[in-house]
Parts: sequence; C-alpha cells; structure tokens
Amino acid sequence: MAAREDQRTNGGAGQPVLLYDGDCGFCRSWVPRWRRLTRGRVAFRPYQDPAARPPDVSREALAREIHLVLPDGRVFAGFGALVRSLHAAAPRRWGWLLFAYRRVPGFRPTAEAVYARIARRRHRGPHARACSPDSAA
Repeated sequence: MAAREDQRTNGGAGQPVLLYDGDCGFCRSWVPRWRRLTRGRVAFRPYQDPAARPPDVSREALAREIHLVLPDGRVFAGFGALVRSLHAAAPRRWGWLLFAYRRVPGFRPTAEAVYARIARRRHRGPHARACSPDSAA
C-alpha cells in the first residue's frame, strides 16, 4: 500500500485533480456531489482523457479505483484519494478523517476494504445500465 502513496506524476501548479471512470454511471453520478463537498477546490476529469492520465499509473489501476493527483505530482488511490480530496478542499472540516486514516489502528484497512468492495460492485445497481464493466478495456 505504501507504494501507492509514493507514486508521482508530472503535476503542475494548480488544484488537485480527481480521476474517475467517465464511462461509469455510478462514478459520474457522484461527481456533482463530490464537487459540492470539495467546494470547487478539486478538478474532476475522467481517466479516459489521455491528457489527464499520470504516465506512471496504469490504465487498469485507473479503471479499478479513483486517483487523486496533487499539484506537487503525488498520486493517491482508492479511499486515500477520497480522504485527501476532502482534506485538500477543507482541511479544518476534514482533518479528522485524514488523521483517522493515518493514525487510528484498523481504520485504514477497513476503509480501504469497504471502498474496494463498492468499487468492484459499482457496475451493479441503479446505474448499471449506464455503466459497463468493459469500460476499462
């Protein structure tokens, strides 16, 4: 897991960018909510946009879970990306969540497991028709 946290990409000045599956109805349905939560301080781009993709992160990894690319080039994936996107937008409001993720025993593996389960099943349910499991191909 530490390797996922240490990945870097050619980040530039500006705001963090959250990469999501633009072919997934579930993912697309969450973007407006996430924009409100992050107060416009995080950009959202589908990973299918070649210009948005970090060169050192595989397309398969991007299809599996969200990725947050910080302006300094660091890349975070899964629940870690989710936590850091909230923290980047409102540190005072979401600092407790980042603290719990980093320091509370058992919180990180549990949160990552729940996130992974949801990510694997996002092609089912109310948005299934708008979301194809083959979108990562």
